[in-house]
Amino acid sequence: MKINGNENKELSKAIDQITEGLDTVIELYNESELDEPILSWSEENISKIKRANEHYGIEVVQTKINKIVSEMLDWLPLEEEDEEH
Repeated sequence: MKINGNENKELSKAIDQITEGLDTVIELYNESELDEPILSWSEENISKIKRANEHYGIEVVQTKINKIVSEMLDWLPLEEEDEEH
């Protein structure tokens, strides 16, 4: 395939852009980690959370759930277990 000087510059520029894009994708891949859920929700709770999100908004529901979970975890003697290990 024969190309003129202008086509050569455009093709070179396109290759550079593809290379930069590929480098970015590789960097994102290398920095990624698997998202493993730490909690499994029942279908009933998922349904309730979705309805609450629609009614009150995700931020409100998320804040309330996090507060409740935090308080519940405070009931567990987690510090004592850490000291034993």
